[in-house]
Amino acid sequence: MKNQISFSAEIALLAIALTSCKAEADASSEFDLVCSPRNGEVHFRLDLQNRKWCVSDCQSVWSINEISDAMIKIETYEEDGSRDWIITINRYTSQFSAVHYGYGEKPADEGQCRVEPFTGFPGKRF
Repeated sequence: MKNQISFSAEIALLAIALTSCKAEADASSEFDLVCSPRNGEVHFRLDLQNRKWCVSDCQSVWSINEISDAMIKIETYEEDGSRDWIITINRYTSQFSAVHYGYGEKPADEGQCRVEPFTGFPGKRF
């Protein structure tokens, strides 16, 4: 009986530990990036697990277009639905580039990003 109790306690402790690890992993998928292009700073908020992002004062939240081990790709769109900017962030070097869609492949801006604590998304009103 003693072995069953200690085994059950070990299982419970393992479950608690796994839950804690999952919470820590989830938290690390949410972060802010402050990127320094040639002109000023751009502040992104990202949630990789839910594939969401916003920028600056975060009035709207959009979907992240692509996520890989090495890269995060975000596309912005005009009101008519056409692509406007393609922003690529290298997850290893922290470099980003912003290509103005329709104006060639050369980045219109580029720079470095630094990770900061996640400041959250705005609450939905409905």
